[in-house]
Amino acid sequence: MLLLHNLHPDDIETRVLRGIEKARPYLKSHGGDVELTGVRDGIVHLRLHGTCGSCPSSSITLKNAVEDALFEVAPDIVEIVSENAAAEAQSGPQLVTIK
Repeated sequence: MLLLHNLHPDDIETRVLRGIEKARPYLKSHGGDVELTGVRDGIVHLRLHGTCGSCPSSSITLKNAVEDALFEVAPDIVEIVSENAAAEAQSGPQLVTIK
């Protein structure tokens, strides 16, 4: 109800940070972490670190762990964007040397 009338006591960034803190233990248990790089017009920009940043399953991790926690505390989020995914798309696939 408070969101409907733009009366929520906490701004969206504060609520997003609270959601990140809820998701952080799961990410850390997988050797990763997440950083909020900004919130603009309801669009949340995140960067995954550690093994989550380079993991091929990072988009699944973002969807399952982080998005659920963020939408729970801030249902007014328009979109969640992983800057890792954007950088990966620009640079193309990465080659891995197998020895």
